[in-house]
Amino acid sequence: SDVPYPIGPGGLTTDGYFGNGYWDNDVWAMPALLPSWPELARTGATYRYNLRSAAAAHARSHQFPGLFFPFQTAGTGAEVDLFEPANYLEQHVGGGVALLMEKLVQFSCGGPEDVNIAKAVVPGVSDFFVSRATSSKYDHEQLSINNVVPPDEFATGAVYQGVDDAVYMNAIAKRTAETAMRLLPGDARVNAWQTLLNLTMLTGTTASEKAYHLEYRNFPDGNIWSGGKVKQADVTMLAFPLETAGVSGGTDIQRSDLLFYEPLYDPEGPAMTSSVSVVGWLELGEAERAAKWMKNQTAHIHAPFNVWTESKSANQHQTLKDEGCYNFMTGGGGFIQSMMHGYGGLRIRWSDNEHLSSMITLDPQLPARATSLKMRSISFAGATFSVMF
Repeated sequence: SDVPYPIGPGGLTTDGYFGNGYWDNDVWAMPALLPSWPELARTGATYRYNLRSAAAAHARSHQFPGLFFPFQTAGTGAEVDLFEPANYLEQHVGGGVALLMEKLVQFSCGGPEDVNIAKAVVPGVSDFFVSRATSSKYDHEQLSINNVVPPDEFATGAVYQGVDDAVYMNAIAKRTAETAMRLLPGDARVNAWQTLLNLTMLTGTTASEKAYHLEYRNFPDGNIWSGGKVKQADVTMLAFPLETAGVSGGTDIQRSDLLFYEPLYDPEGPAMTSSVSVVGWLELGEAERAAKWMKNQTAHIHAPFNVWTESKSANQHQTLKDEGCYNFMTGGGGFIQSMMHGYGGLRIRWSDNEHLSSMITLDPQLPARATSLKMRSISFAGATFSVMF
């Protein structure tokens, strides 16, 4: 019988990243499939569910409770990184798993299969995040998660000790706790999960007196090896796909985050970074800026077979710094999300603050020079529909 397996960055048609699974599966690839092919997206969640015992074993091996999903996995779910200490601090992976499972429950409007899978995994991830949270030494009413590497993999610290209060890490830990409490409102661990809502979200002020989120405490001091560049979308993901309250929806701080971090992106960075900017600028009503980032995104597609690459170059692995791969499925997933959630304006959200009922909304706008756009076979609550505008 078929065995659920994650979509690796290079898929299974190349040797990119050895065909292994990363956070790319949960945040970029499977969510791209979810609106129209939930049965395929479910395989990514089922893979994590089936091998959750490996995540529990990984947590125990590092003296943590709950589920600690490794950075790089394959057939057993165990860490398969050739040198685990180089990626051990990327502890946000479980948050992406929880986010995928939350979205599956929302698209099925509380479908029993998706709810059961989520209940078996999301609370365990939240337990892990609780164990990583400590009282902030800067504000005792706030919590911190220290010594992590966020999606911006240039934020390693001088000797790979990671950084403190990475805003993406804290935001996705909060989101995971909220989902756990919604799934199991009467659980004995609810009070512990509730504490994660006190994780700090650091902000700074631009030269024009606009508030923006700091990527981590003392940013950019944790990045001394990459000239202050940011490898890929990180802070800007608070608005999408995390849809953090007070950030998403076309807010001033969403705009400030985009304006502050976009100039810092590494020009050799991965394709999916652009998709976050496409969605963000469209949400802010800035179609021209969105079109610029869509063009930047599609520069990763190469003739004659329209193959995606991780960095823009048609030739990957040309330098030690460039770890790009061909057939970059992660970039393709980001592109689909920029079309569905950016130009299509598709959002799936909870209907209220406590139940597992959800609602779907569309706020479409046409890409430049397009006269129509059709979104086919959107699946929601067991129904399927198409939209043309």
